[in-house]
Amino acid sequence: MKSDFLDYVIYKIILSIPIRQETEAEVDEYVICDNEYLRATFLGIGDSFGYVTLDVKLENKTDGEITVIPMDSSVDDVMVQFLSGLPATMQGHKSMNQAWLIGSEPQNNIEFKLWIVDENWSDLYKTETIRLVR
Repeated sequence: MKSDFLDYVIYKIILSIPIRQETEAEVDEYVICDNEYLRATFLGIGDSFGYVTLDVKLENKTDGEITVIPMDSSVDDVMVQFLSGLPATMQGHKSMNQAWLIGSEPQNNIEFKLWIVDENWSDLYKTETIRLVR
């Protein structure tokens, strides 16, 4: 069940990308990362067994296994470690829906980076800060 957060407000995403351009979108789902390793789509703020979640669809674009870890995360400018019961690990060319526990219902913003590692936990890619704002 989705929370009322998206019922009365549309998220606006501003992604900092290496060439210092900004991309803005105002729709119900947003692609928040799209590179040679991963396509990640923000699906909304959800509720899982009474806990507030950041819901994303993760798509592995490689031939091998990858794991996606949220890093440097905050809700309303308060640092929070996003958690889930299972790591976001996918085999090559597979996808999964992931719900990270984020602690509290966001009132203003959510910020995080996505760290992508291979099956040996070697760095593949780390995004710039992804900021979701009301």
